[in-house]
Amino acid sequence: MKKPVPYSRFAILCILLIILGVLIILQTKTLREEPGKVIVPEKKEAFSIFIPGNSGKLAKKTFEINVSMPEREKAELIIKTLKKEKAVPEKLSLNEFIIDTDGIIYLNLSQDIKNGMMSTRNEIHVIYGIVNSFLSCFKDAKKVQLLVNGQALYTIGGQLYTYMPIEFNNQLLED
Repeated sequence: MKKPVPYSRFAILCILLIILGVLIILQTKTLREEPGKVIVPEKKEAFSIFIPGNSGKLAKKTFEINVSMPEREKAELIIKTLKKEKAVPEKLSLNEFIIDTDGIIYLNLSQDIKNGMMSTRNEIHVIYGIVNSFLSCFKDAKKVQLLVNGQALYTIGGQLYTYMPIEFNNQLLED
């Protein structure tokens, strides 16, 4: 004849098995749940573009961009915004963008930069709209070298010397 198992041992064993089962269920449930979304506020910084104003000078428009945006994306955004504001030819594209250690931004633009260069004023607005916009966005940069299809040109529209890097021009800005 078998010896009867005392109920106290049996009850303790059942309680331990139930607790173990509950812990396993809780563990698998937490593994399946997605971790809570952590909202990290995006740091924004102001950048300015310069477009032809009513006074014949360049007007400043300020926008906000994400600080962590890569430099190439910032450059594309500047060109896109200048196009939207009709400050540069609509078909203009940025082929390459480089900032060297001397603080010179190299902008390799498409041949379309030459389109619409009808007057001296228009050429100055387009060239300095690009130059001032890039220099205001990239604080460590000092000058902009414009290239067309990889080549430096003496002039893009016939009036303004563009063979060497160009500095920010405060004299063209509206008061």
